[in-house]
Amino acid sequence: HIWAYPEILTQLNLSLGDELKVGTKKFTITAIVTNDSAAGVSTGMAPRVYMDWAKLPLTGLLSEQSLAWHSVVYKLPPNKQPMVDELVDDLKVDTKIPEYVRTYSHKTVSEQTSRLLSYLSDYLGLAALSALFLACIGVLFLVRSYIAQRVRSIAVMQSLGFTQAKIFTTFTLQVLILGVVAGMITLVFSYFFLELLVGITNELVANPLTVEYDVDFIIYCVFTAAIVSTLVSLPILLQLHNVRPALVFSEASAQKLQFSPASVVALAGNVVVFWMASMFISKSIKVGSLFFAGFIGSAIVLSLLFMLFLWSNKVLLKKLSPLVRFSFLNLYRKPIPSLACFISLSL
Repeated sequence: HIWAYPEILTQLNLSLGDELKVGTKKFTITAIVTNDSAAGVSTGMAPRVYMDWAKLPLTGLLSEQSLAWHSVVYKLPPNKQPMVDELVDDLKVDTKIPEYVRTYSHKTVSEQTSRLLSYLSDYLGLAALSALFLACIGVLFLVRSYIAQRVRSIAVMQSLGFTQAKIFTTFTLQVLILGVVAGMITLVFSYFFLELLVGITNELVANPLTVEYDVDFIIYCVFTAAIVSTLVSLPILLQLHNVRPALVFSEASAQKLQFSPASVVALAGNVVVFWMASMFISKSIKVGSLFFAGFIGSAIVLSLLFMLFLWSNKVLLKKLSPLVRFSFLNLYRKPIPSLACFISLSL
């Protein structure tokens, strides 16, 4: 007979009285653990199963190569609670207790759990930073497409007396407003989505989760959306000075935007900001720098592989069918957008 956490029953679609195979032995679930007073003395997060100590060898899970922890939990009377740290220190220096025996209190375990969750949060933060990078690639091309469609309008504004600074400020404010609105809409939809996700997840985990949006978090998200969208768009916005009023009198449909030294500097600044964000999120210069180096290094390797792919297929282009050849020609004609899409998908 065993006692099981309710999460196990939900995950495995079991009920009270069903059999659960632990290792090589099947046990009958005779009770459901709803209030585990010993849950706070371990850093484990998986749902538990309690069984008779004498039945443990029947599972076949313990062998000479196994690593098992044997824990003894002591409940102190209320008048001894303030002395828990002192008692732990006394047991640690007791020479009668072997060195491999660890002594800790619920306070120490709480600190360990908090530290593990902090590491997990840092890791998820770096994963989110990767997603943010891919979103920035999308923003960069969307802003470039938008500006390219507005080139003639920019030329008209110059003809009406708008200075380069006013035009730059106008489009920067547009991007800033779009970033703020997008951040607010994302917060609303993400709140309802997380509430739905938490409702499903709470049936599978031991500790219920909650969604809390405080004022600081909302301000931080909206501020991040506005600043990131503006910084990413800066290399494109700095190309506006290439537009000339003479375009109004030209028969050309549009003028191509060209990268200027200022745009290159802004793009390099975005790379530096990404590096700083990696160190800030990971709370470590070493970890953040390693993540940044791995990310950029992967992008460089992928770029070389893509160029090698294009070169190798260019040699065989004449042997391909017309439809496939036409597809490859489009990749050759616009190598930078093709390379950006390839790197984004690969990363």
